Amino acid sequence: MQQDDPGGMLGQCAGCQMVVSRHLTDEDDVVELDRRPAPIGMVPAGQRWHVVGGGTAVNVGWAEPGETVLVEHRHVCRTGTNSGELAALRSLWSSPADPIEAVLPLPFHVETDEQLQEELRRQPTREQARGVGCPRCHADLGHPCNDPRGQARAANHKERTTAYRRARWTTWCPQPSPTASMSRLHEAGWESAPQAPEAAPTRLPPHVRDLKLAPAARADPQTVQASIAELRRLARAGAAQRWSGSREEP
Repeated sequence: MQQDDPGGMLGQCAGCQMVVSRHLTDEDDVVELDRRPAPIGMVPAGQRWHVVGGGTAVNVGWAEPGETVLVEHRHVCRTGTNSGELAALRSLWSSPADPIEAVLPLPFHVETDEQLQEELRRQPTREQARGVGCPRCHADLGHPCNDPRGQARAANHKERTTAYRRARWTTWCPQPSPTASMSRLHEAGWESAPQAPEAAPTRLPPHVRDLKLAPAARADPQTVQASIAELRRLARAGAAQRWSGSREEP
């Protein structure tokens, strides 16, 4: 387990087979974060996660307007049923009706982004490719491809191998299309959502803002803990300011 990896240690959701990032929180708990950046307008305070130096996940409940945040995967998993306040985000990213392709589980040795990319580029075996149907001869899952006379072939059609590699990508690392995303964002009311809580945020100090992008090797433990404390102080200050403002007479 590589705790010094800013991207966290990779794991796999048992329900949808998507690759997730496992991080230690500042309270030494383990949280599984979805790897897709979420627009802040669709994530309520209290469910917004940042990853700071050393791969530590921090839930500050606050972010700058236009910034993206991370969310717990269990709230947006397409096989789950308890999305709560993240139902609109889950609808944006995927539909529970989407088929889950019969791709192999993530190999145990894959723990980093580099290893994941290498595995995605790997040529599938003949049996692995038969985890999806053949788009050329319409052979079913688990069955060999057929030649023009209907006889079983020893090798798969190249279209089937390509289809499996595509299924492996979309299952492990799904990415919504930009056009569909923006359309469904508009339908979800994101553009017209009230932005009052984020109208006048407290700016993050440069040393805290830069820490989120700095490699773990340049972030010593004392700096990480000090920055986490600063993030939490700013979050509390922003929340108090918004609360006091809501009590003023119009």
